[in-house]
Amino acid sequence: MEDEKQQDDVLAVSDALMSPRRLSRPLFGPEAETQLPAPAPVAVRVEHAWNEYQSGRLGSVISALPALLQTAQELEERAARRGEGRSGCWAVSARTHHLAATTLAKIGESDISWLAAERAMRAADESDDPLVLASAARSGMRSR
Repeated sequence: MEDEKQQDDVLAVSDALMSPRRLSRPLFGPEAETQLPAPAPVAVRVEHAWNEYQSGRLGSVISALPALLQTAQELEERAARRGEGRSGCWAVSARTHHLAATTLAKIGESDISWLAAERAMRAADESDDPLVLASAARSGMRSR
């Protein structure tokens, strides 16, 4: 880790994974459709975070994950509301959760790593893309 505030960032990642909005969208209110992100710009941010991971800058990745996970949840909401772009929304969510699972496993946070891996698999399933599914399956193996 690059700095000592890693534990604060891990708690923020955990909070993002366990957002009340994930538990019940009807209870915690859907956002206006115009506020939901498009998958393409989010995919660029996720790939940048993957590059940071590959470069060994785990602190940077952990700092970025809470916002990326929230955006992934918003993409899932967009996919649930609209037909077009559905697969892309789910694919970016799967890639985001895969990054979270892999990063958390790397730093020894196996409990929340499993949660992220499960979310990666669910999103990959929804994407109907075999490559996304194969990639997400690796996140579960790394979380063990």
